[in-house]
Amino acid sequence: MTTEHDIQNDIRVAVSRAGCTIIRTNTGRVMTKDKRMFDAGPPKGWPDLSGFVIATGS
Repeated sequence: MTTEHDIQNDIRVAVSRAGCTIIRTNTGRVMTKDKRMFDAGPPKGWPDLSGFVIATGS
């Protein structure tokens, strides 16, 4: 079975070969020193992968 991580890596490689920049957004949850939970990362629903292509003049 192919893992989500492997699929994302395959996508990142393919998109990069097409001349685009692809970024994986990391998220996580940590406990602060004063015992509060802190959610790191973008809001719920944000895509795991995003990217762009730099347009060149025609």
